[in-house]
Amino acid sequence: MCKGFTVLAIACLVTDGEVHWDDRADTFLVDLCYTNVGNSTIRDLLSHRIGLFSSDALFIGPNNLDISRPPRQDFIYNNFGYHAVGCIIEKISGISYGEFLANRILKPLNMTWTFTEQPSRMDGNISVAYLAYHDLKLREVPSPRISSDTVAFSAGGIRSCMRDLLVFYGSLLRAIATSTRIEEHSINVEELRTIFDASIPLKASKALREQSYGMGWGSTQLPNQVSEITSNSGILDTYPTIGGLVN
Repeated sequence: MCKGFTVLAIACLVTDGEVHWDDRADTFLVDLCYTNVGNSTIRDLLSHRIGLFSSDALFIGPNNLDISRPPRQDFIYNNFGYHAVGCIIEKISGISYGEFLANRILKPLNMTWTFTEQPSRMDGNISVAYLAYHDLKLREVPSPRISSDTVAFSAGGIRSCMRDLLVFYGSLLRAIATSTRIEEHSINVEELRTIFDASIPLKASKALREQSYGMGWGSTQLPNQVSEITSNSGILDTYPTIGGLVN
């Protein structure tokens, strides 16, 4: 969910002419110069094709992540890219990631219950997660601590609600369907289409139809499975098929 917001935020800056999809990360973040991440473009970072080992251990630094594949060869999920893009957004805009989202995305769409801060424990309007243990009894799971004040804030630090997400996704779908500019965000439809264009294929051994990843969004030709970007730790025997054939 958060990645879609981060991609749309950088699309605002692309529309403004402040940055381009194929600019290198170290153009804006000098700390990434001479690193594997710094050599990657914004498009590379957002499409998980930088070739670095899939790891959320961000504290070890961008140049200490193992190279699993050559750049732009395979889809390898890695939150470091989105963290770097979040830092680029802050560098260019001069304000925090959360402030930029609020100004360009959340407030224009009247998304009043979407935020990047850690919610107060006293707030009674926060859903609670539960997990079934081996004894089949449910136990409350602590809320993730990731937020605007932690690493990977732009990879998974957003909280929202069903109402706000329907508004957000609806604005994207309407713009794509009608080929019109998203006036609320001042984003050109060309940049919006670029977000959804295939940047790297997804590996799917049993799939005959297209599966690809753009920037923050995966796409597939229905009916198909979207197994590469979903989590299935043995809970299901196989991934469910989305869609169906109609004669």
